[in-house]
Amino acid sequence: MILFPKEFSLDKAARLEYDQTGITHALLFTGVDFVDGELRRWRVENNWDNKVGDKGFFLMNDSWFAEYMCAVAGLKSYLSEELQEAVNLEPIVLPPWDPID
Repeated sequence: MILFPKEFSLDKAARLEYDQTGITHALLFTGVDFVDGELRRWRVENNWDNKVGDKGFFLMNDSWFAEYMCAVAGLKSYLSEELQEAVNLEPIVLPPWDPID
């Protein structure tokens, strides 16, 4: 018997706003898989241990990153021209309670 047949799924923005997710872990991108020009998955190295995954490496679908990734650090030279220009904009100062801060 299901007492509450309501699905409680929040989108990415709502999960951050209501503190249901946060930036708590880092992965190292070590490869990418394209098929017919379409990005499918990423090869990542996790920092847990080399005893998990394939000696510490995992393949992760791009859709997972679209839903759960919040921040990326990388070389500016890999950014599109539009994003390179955005780097020079005046930064937005987030309040201390902001989940991205």
